[in-house]
Amino acid sequence: MNYTKVSDLIDPVHNSWSEEVILFLFTEEQAMQVMCLAKVAVKWSPPQRDVIKINFDASFDSLLKTSVSGVVARNNEDLLMAIGTTPHRYVANLEMAEALACEDTLILAVELGFNKIILEGDALTIINRAKARTDYRSLSQGIFQNIFSLTASFTDLQFTHVYRSGNCPAHLLAK
Repeated sequence: MNYTKVSDLIDPVHNSWSEEVILFLFTEEQAMQVMCLAKVAVKWSPPQRDVIKINFDASFDSLLKTSVSGVVARNNEDLLMAIGTTPHRYVANLEMAEALACEDTLILAVELGFNKIILEGDALTIINRAKARTDYRSLSQGIFQNIFSLTASFTDLQFTHVYRSGNCPAHLLAK
């Protein structure tokens, strides 16, 4: 199998996504809007050996009540292990969109047989709830119950918060 280093998709001179990647992920009009986001330096640190780091993010359309989850999984050598998006309908709010993205990420990791993972996202509330395994009444309660049950599938699982600049690939996919 051939893998692509995510860092190879970044233009080293301008420290941004190459135009070809953006045009592949977006229509030309959308690409022009996203170029300013892509110029932010991607600060990503590799996980330890045998650990997969998976970044996730979500976009939410409050008018259509839809969301899209973006997921990017890389190993310690920055090799792309998985990448994908999942659309969702009937999403009540941004918290639910981010919770669905977290859930999608865990489901993908289980399906791919990853057992040591670091889940990294820029939604601090979601990361804190997943870490603490807190279950308070909200529209996302059922999603978090599934997240909590999925955690048993891993020998090593860490939830970590990262700022958007470190979550750029997943953020761009979700958008």
